[in-house]
Amino acid sequence: MLKIDNFTFGWDEKTLLENVSLELKPSDIVRLVGENGVGKTTLLHLIAGLIPHFSKGEIFRGDIYFNEKSVAKNPPRCFFPKIALIPSSHIELFLLNENLNQELIFTASILKMTTAELGIRIESFSSFFTEINEIRNINFLNLSGRQKALALTAIYFIQGAELFLFDDVFSFLIKHEAGSWKKFIAYLADQGKSVILIDNQTSINSKLWKMKNKTVLA
Repeated sequence: MLKIDNFTFGWDEKTLLENVSLELKPSDIVRLVGENGVGKTTLLHLIAGLIPHFSKGEIFRGDIYFNEKSVAKNPPRCFFPKIALIPSSHIELFLLNENLNQELIFTASILKMTTAELGIRIESFSSFFTEINEIRNINFLNLSGRQKALALTAIYFIQGAELFLFDDVFSFLIKHEAGSWKKFIAYLADQGKSVILIDNQTSINSKLWKMKNKTVLA
């Protein structure tokens, strides 16, 4: 699914990541850990294609591949709706409509999803998070950061994402509904989805990628 091949990245000739090589298979759950400033969020942004397509940075060597296609050489739209990034800030930039209900109608239209299929997917997600039904018609501007992250996760799930990337917002999410999030992550793995989440504390059954000294130890 995901391959990071001898990857070196940085800014202005200064490297942040050096010679990183990793593989992620379907159903893999990975906790990405490391001290502040080592590049955890940057790595997720690279995997999602935000860097280099929307933010600055230079790939000095190597590449990142999703389903054997270069993330750096192809714009993020080429991977829609397969790669899902849930950021820690500016979540509203990922929300295109006023509320979740409008987002889901838009999703169904773009993906040519029947009303019945959309309903099944919404019901599947709400079996883990019933709150989603309570916020569907509330303007995103009136939702908390946690609720926005939950809504964005719902959108990606219903779109059929294969790889979920949770920035350190996950540490905040799981404090609210730990049991539900653990069950949801396990369900994603059972469905062949993969997850990378930045979290230094949660006891989720997962593999560990540790970022240190400009590399990632798996």
